[in-house]
Amino acid sequence: MADGGSAIEAAVATAAALGVTCPHLTGMGGDAVWLVQRPGEAPLAIIGCGAAGRGALVEASNTVAGAVSSWQAALALPETSRLGLHRVLRDAIDLAADGVAVSQGLRRAIEAKREELSMVSGWAEAFDVPNGVIRNPRLARTMEMLRTKGLHSFYTNGIADEIAADLAEIGARVSVDDLRFHRARVEKAVSQRLETCSVISAPCSLAEAPCDGAWIGAADADGCVVSMVQGLRSTFGSGIVLPRTGIVWHARGEHRHDASGPSLARFEDGRVMAFGAVGGDDKQKTRAAILHRYAMEGLKLGEAVACDLSEAGHAGAIVRHADGAMDAAAEPRSYASVAWA
Repeated sequence: MADGGSAIEAAVATAAALGVTCPHLTGMGGDAVWLVQRPGEAPLAIIGCGAAGRGALVEASNTVAGAVSSWQAALALPETSRLGLHRVLRDAIDLAADGVAVSQGLRRAIEAKREELSMVSGWAEAFDVPNGVIRNPRLARTMEMLRTKGLHSFYTNGIADEIAADLAEIGARVSVDDLRFHRARVEKAVSQRLETCSVISAPCSLAEAPCDGAWIGAADADGCVVSMVQGLRSTFGSGIVLPRTGIVWHARGEHRHDASGPSLARFEDGRVMAFGAVGGDDKQKTRAAILHRYAMEGLKLGEAVACDLSEAGHAGAIVRHADGAMDAAAEPRSYASVAWA
């Protein structure tokens, strides 16, 4: 946003970059759910969760990845795309091409999954690296194609052909037609009135919401506030790294009770709060605790996020006030972070 971008552009740029730096949590091969609150408008939900391939069971790697379609739908909202994909995807492309140091969280995930995933297609070559630096030039090339041809090219043209060919070689039943017919859904968000605020959620099923991944919040000077979760369903998803595109494919299909949906809250005084929690054992409890401590108990935002939330893996929140002032906080014991622009 320091370059003049919108909150939605910042969220897409962050989601793309996290797919490089935190490939165990999120990436283009996963799904995403958004909540978008724009000034004077009803809140929207964007659900980028793909269906199963025709004739396939909704399990393992047999479903279309919907994350990129959600980026496309979000950037298609009016007065949202200011910088264009050339700038939005630039940092992620550079990171994938130049390489990133393995973080402590990624290292723990590699060690925990090594025995399970070492024989899965492409995983060891991509992540079990001896020098502590991960490079993914194939993913950089794929994102460069998206930047040049547009996000729709993930589901059409050459990228879709490469994805379908890779999946067919490992026995997954997702075809070019399955990719071509996929669209993200843009719907009216669900609002529930509480004593001090209205809580906004996405109208998606537990089967759709990513169970694990990354929460991203963003707000801009024009009053747009974004809360989104993008994930691979489990650590490293299916573990499959598609050889032509460098994409880590998700593992959606397991129905779980602990979905990591994004959350928003609107207050009578004009404040809008984006908040979320991923990882840990009870994400819904963590989100409820953050809201209660901030909205009901009156704690400062940093205290609401950090106070006795040991059950959460990673949690964060952003509040945009009616006068344009902003507060943001991340759970200090996690590797979540806050960036100002």
